[in-house]
Amino acid sequence: MAHSSERPASEGPGLPQLGRTVPDRIDTVPAVAIAAPNNAVITRDLHGRITSWNADAERIFGYPAGAMIGVSGFRLFPAGRRKEEEAILARILAGAPAETIETTQQTSDGRSLQVSAQLAPIRDRNGQVIGISIIARDITEIRSREREIARLSRLYAALSEINQAIVKTASRPQLFERICRLLVDQGGFVAAWIGWHDPAAHRLVPSAYYGLPGGSQERITRYLEQVAIYTDDRAEARGPTGTAFRTDRPLICNDLLAEPSTAPWRAAILASGWRASAALPIRVAGTAQGVLTVYAQEVGFFRDKEEILLREAASDISFALDHFAIETHRLVAEQAVQNERNFSAALIDSLPGVFYAYEESGKFLRWNRNFEQVSGFSGEEISVMHPADFFDPSERKAVLDRITDVFQLGFATVEANFRAKDGTLTPYYFTGTRADIAGRRCLVGVGIDITARKQSEQARQAAEDASRAAQAELARMARISLLGEFAASVAHEINQPLAAIATNGAAATRWLAAVPPHGDKARDCITRIEWEAHRASDIIQRMRGFVTRAAPADTRLDLNQMVGEIVEFVEHDLRNDTVTLHTDLAPDLPAIRGDRIQLQQVLLNLVINAIEAMRPVTDRPRVMRIATAQDPSCPVPPGGVRVLIEDSGTGFDAAAAEQLFGRFFTTKLGGTGLGLAIARSIIEHHGGRIWAEPAPALRGAIFQFSLPAATEGSA
Repeated sequence: MAHSSERPASEGPGLPQLGRTVPDRIDTVPAVAIAAPNNAVITRDLHGRITSWNADAERIFGYPAGAMIGVSGFRLFPAGRRKEEEAILARILAGAPAETIETTQQTSDGRSLQVSAQLAPIRDRNGQVIGISIIARDITEIRSREREIARLSRLYAALSEINQAIVKTASRPQLFERICRLLVDQGGFVAAWIGWHDPAAHRLVPSAYYGLPGGSQERITRYLEQVAIYTDDRAEARGPTGTAFRTDRPLICNDLLAEPSTAPWRAAILASGWRASAALPIRVAGTAQGVLTVYAQEVGFFRDKEEILLREAASDISFALDHFAIETHRLVAEQAVQNERNFSAALIDSLPGVFYAYEESGKFLRWNRNFEQVSGFSGEEISVMHPADFFDPSERKAVLDRITDVFQLGFATVEANFRAKDGTLTPYYFTGTRADIAGRRCLVGVGIDITARKQSEQARQAAEDASRAAQAELARMARISLLGEFAASVAHEINQPLAAIATNGAAATRWLAAVPPHGDKARDCITRIEWEAHRASDIIQRMRGFVTRAAPADTRLDLNQMVGEIVEFVEHDLRNDTVTLHTDLAPDLPAIRGDRIQLQQVLLNLVINAIEAMRPVTDRPRVMRIATAQDPSCPVPPGGVRVLIEDSGTGFDAAAAEQLFGRFFTTKLGGTGLGLAIARSIIEHHGGRIWAEPAPALRGAIFQFSLPAATEGSA
C-alpha cells in the first residue's frame, strides 16, 4: 500500500498548505480505512489530488500508485459525473459527516465499474479538515447479480402468470396474445411474438405479438411487416427463429448485429433497437409447430437461467396446446355422442313398431312413443311396470321363457299378443337381443304388428313351401349335374389304370409261358399291375370324397396339391374340348385350413365352368390358365393365398359380375344357377372372398378367390 510519509513529531504538526502539490503529512486517517481488506483506500487533499493509493486500489482500478499519487482524483470519474462528484466532495471537505454513495468510475482500460464508496473527512489534531478518505468497493458483480435476480424474479412472475393464463384461457389465439403481453409487461423483455407454421407457404406466420408501450409496440409491428421468416432452406429460414423451428431446439442470439445469419433483416434490426433474442420452439404432440421469440435491447442479455425459464415457458405452452387439442377432441367426441343420442332418440321414436329396453330384473330403461300409444299407458306407468304385464296370462310363460333365452343365449324372438291398457290384444312379433348398458345386462328389442301377416299366413306358408320344394329340386339337379361331371372324369381316369392292368397282365402271362419262363420280366409286369391298382383305388377314394355326405373337416391343406388333383380329374375334358392348360403355381405357397371336399368342389366347379364357357369359341384358341399366389391384401394375419382361373371363353358383361354369384342366376342354357352361389358360400364360410372380372388378354373371364393362410403351429 502506498502511503504519504509521516514526519517526526519534533517538526510540528506539518499541516498541508493550500497550493502545495502533495501534502507533507496527514495526521488522522479513519481506522476503518486501515482495516478494510479488499477495498481500495484512497486519500485526497483539499485540492482533490490523490495522496495515498493502496494495493487494492491498484487491483481494482488498474493504475499503479506511482501513476496516481499527486494526480486529480477526477481521473477516475466519467466526464458526465464529475459535477455530481465535486458537489459530494465539497460537502465532505466543508465538514459534513461521512456518507456512503454509489457511483460509476473508470478503470485504466476504460471499463466502467459500479463502486460503493464511503467518504469521510480527514482532520488534523486541531480538528481542521485537511483532506478526504475514500474506501471504495467494486460492487459491479453484486449489482449485476442483483439485476439478474430482478430479471429472473420478473421472469418467474411472468411464468407464474403464464401458467395461470393456461388454466384460464380457452383458445390458442387468446393464450398466445396473453403470453406475449406477460413476457413484455412482467418478464422484462422489450418485445415478444409467436410465429405459427404455415406448411403450404413454408413460413412462420405471426399469430400474436406485443411490445413495450411507448415505441416497442410500433417497432414490432413494423418489424413483422418487413421481415419474412421461412422454414425451408432459403437464407430467410436460417436466422435464429427459423433455425429454432427447423432444428426443434431453442436458439439464443446475444448479439443480433454480429450474427451473420441475421443479414437479411439487418436494417429492420437496427431500426428496432433490439440487440439480443431468444427463440424457442412450441410443440404440439411432440412436433414443432411454432416459435416463441423474445427480444432485449442489451447485448449479452440472455444467460443460462433465463434460457432455462424460457424453455419452461415454451414447454408449458406446448403442454397447453396439447391440452387444447385433447379438450377439442373431447368436446368433439362429446358432441358426437350427443348427436348420436339425438339421432338414436329420433330413430327410436320414428320406428313403426314398439321399441323397448329393460334390465334383467324387468325394469324398463327406454321405450318409444309408439310403445305408449299402442299400449295406452303413460311413461310414468310404464316405468314401474314389468314386461310380462303387457301379455295375456295364457302367453306369459312362453314370453318369459323367451326373455330367459335372451339373457342366456343372447337372442330370441316370440310371437304373442300385445295387451293394451283397455284389454285389447294385438298380434305382434317381438325380438330381444342381450346388451350390456352401463355395466348392466339388458334386453333390447322391437315389436312389429303382424295382424296383416297373420291374416295371409296360410297362403304365404303355402307359397314358401312350394318355393322350398323348387329350391330343393334345383339343388338336387345341381348335385346330379356335378356328379355327372365327376363320373365322366372318373370313368376316364379309371379306364387308364384298368387298361394298364390288362396290358401288364397279358404281358406277364406271355413272359411266364415262354421257354424258359422270364420270371424277372413277369415280376416287373405284376409290380406295375399292383401300382395301377393302387392308382385306381385312389381315384375311387377321391370320387367317394366328392359325393359322400361327410361332416365338414378343418385340416391343414396344400392348395397347389389340390389344384393338381383337380387338373387330373378334368384332364379328359380338357383333351376332348381341345383346351390348352397353363398352370402357374407359386412355390412355397403358405398352407390353408379348411374342408378339403368343399374346397375341391369350388375348384372343380370353376374349372368345369371355364371349360363349358369355351365350347362355343371357334375364332381363337381355347386357353385356360390356373395360377396360385400369396395374397398380402388379406386382412387376416399372416396374409392369404389366392387362386386365379382365367379362360378364353365367351366371358360376361362387367355389370353382371356381382349377379354371377346370386342364387338361380345363370348364363348357361340349362344351368341351375346354384354352382357359383354355393362356391361363394363355401369360400366365405372359410373366411375368404370370391369375385369375377372380364379377362381382356384372353377375351374371356377371370374367376378368383382368396383364403386366409394357416397360422404357424396350427395342425
